[in-house]
Amino acid sequence: MGARKTMMAKMFLLLVAAWLFGGCAPATKMVKISSTPSAATVYINGQESGITPLTKELSFERNKPFDVVAKKEGYKEGRITISLDPLTKADYHIDLEKIAKMVKIT
Repeated sequence: MGARKTMMAKMFLLLVAAWLFGGCAPATKMVKISSTPSAATVYINGQESGITPLTKELSFERNKPFDVVAKKEGYKEGRITISLDPLTKADYHIDLEKIAKMVKIT
């Protein structure tokens, strides 16, 4: 009977450890990022991630949001934040503003 109790205690501790330390997998969300104009370079948390339109799976560690920047020559950069909530939101759009050129008339 003593060996059985020891085995049950070990199984219980293993289950408690799995519950405490397992199940901490980050939540993921598939997102589509577009821009006007298209073909802008997308940076997610500072890392180049692709060109718009871009479809990407984001993995949220501790529900921390992602900083998304779109850049294109001749335009001011556009910036959005993508959060886990609402989980159902998947489409994101960034409007880039054209940089006005200065013309000097003499």
